This record gives sequence, C-alpha cells and structure tokens, in this order.
Amino acid sequence: MAMTVDPTEKLEIMRTIKVTLDLTRRRFGRFAALWGLTILACVLLGTILVLAAGTSLLPQIMSGHPPKAEMILRIWPIFALGLLGLVLLGAIEQAAGLHVALEEIAGRQTTLEENIRFGLRKALPTLGLTLLLGLAYLCGLILLIVPGIMILIALSAALPAALTENLGIVQAFRRSRDLTRNNRWRILGFWLVVGISIVLVELVLAILTGGLTRNPDNLGTALIGIALSLAESMVVSALSISGIVALYAELRRIRDPQA
Repeated sequence: MAMTVDPTEKLEIMRTIKVTLDLTRRRFGRFAALWGLTILACVLLGTILVLAAGTSLLPQIMSGHPPKAEMILRIWPIFALGLLGLVLLGAIEQAAGLHVALEEIAGRQTTLEENIRFGLRKALPTLGLTLLLGLAYLCGLILLIVPGIMILIALSAALPAALTENLGIVQAFRRSRDLTRNNRWRILGFWLVVGISIVLVELVLAILTGGLTRNPDNLGTALIGIALSLAESMVVSALSISGIVALYAELRRIRDPQA
C-alpha cells in the first residue's frame, strides 16, 4: 500500500538543528580536510599568479600602495584568471562538501578521493546554480527585501536536490519550490537560529581573545588572528553545508516519506 504525504506535518526547527549538529560532528574531519585543501589550493594559485605578474607587484602589495595604472593594465588578465580560479575552487569545495553530507545522511560512507572527484565533476553545475540563486535573490531585493528573502527560502533546497536527484536547473528550482511549500516561515526560523548561533560563537571568540589578535604591529598576535579567522571560517562552512543538507533531508522526509 503506497504511503501518502501528511499535509499537516510541518518542519520541526529543533529536530532540523539537531540533525545539522549531528551531521557536522560526525563528518567534521572530512569537512575540515576539504576546506584545508581548498585553502592550500587558493594559496598556491595566488602565489603562481603573483609570480606570473612579475616581481614588481609584490613589493607594492606589501607596502600598501596601490599599483600604478600601467601595472594594472598589465596584470588585469592575470587578476581575472585568478578570480575565476578562486570561484571554481569554491564551487569544487561546496559540491564535495555537499557530497559528504548527502552520502552520510543516506547512510553511506565515502572516501576523500570520491568527494573530490564528485566536486570536480559537479563544480560547474554547482557554480551555475549558485549564481542563478544569487540573481533570483537580487531580483527579489530590488522589488522589496521580504520578497528577496522568500525567494531565497523557496529555492534553498535546489542545490542538494540537483546533486542528489540529478536534476537540471529548472527542475531543481521546481523541486525546491515543492519541497519548501507550506514550511517557508519555519525554514526562515531555522536559518535565523543558525545565524544567531554563529554570531554568538564569534562573539565568544572575540571575548576570549580580548581583541589582542587585532594588533597589526605584533606578528605573533597577527598570526593568531589569522589562525582564529581561518578556524572560524572552517566551522561556519561545515555548519552551513550540514544545515543545507539537513534541511533538504527533513523536507524530503515530510514531502516524500516513501523515498
């Protein structure tokens, strides 16, 4: 006998948060590994591009003086290439991280190599979908702030749906609209709780460090500040990926209990 969807069941915010935290805890090591590899790749890319731009660029960057006009004209193609490379690396890391979380929540273990291969294979679709999501959000903001937020909420399940269910962009948008229907205010509440929690963590870190890491004249405190910023970014990235996947899994459980 086929199972039917219970139209009265709603997204449980605290349950979704619990799934998010549990997913982050179980796979944090893998998220951290992917994030660290991405940072190393970005540093390597930046080093190569600076060297390609010529030795005269680095002293100007270190001195804090803006590059001269002729130098800007000479290096802008290198800068554009670097920006494109950074965007692609970000898309690879995002797709690979989503693969980790999606497979984990489905009860399947993956290797780091499998995650990276998936990220490489899905980088362009992930980037295209992310850019279109940003464009849709921008269009909503142009109308009014609330429509922009609600558009973003309605399409918040598009990326995991596209990667899991092998959907095209238009199909992924439609699927996300269906999954989020009747739960969009609850989804907004979920992300507000997650966002407030992240702000509180940042506040606690600022209090614990006492602002010492903001002293630009001390190399030691500057390095500590950089390390704390990187660690904070890594935790936020892991929580964001886990939150997206946990939300998608809960919405799919409600809408498609037979899946």
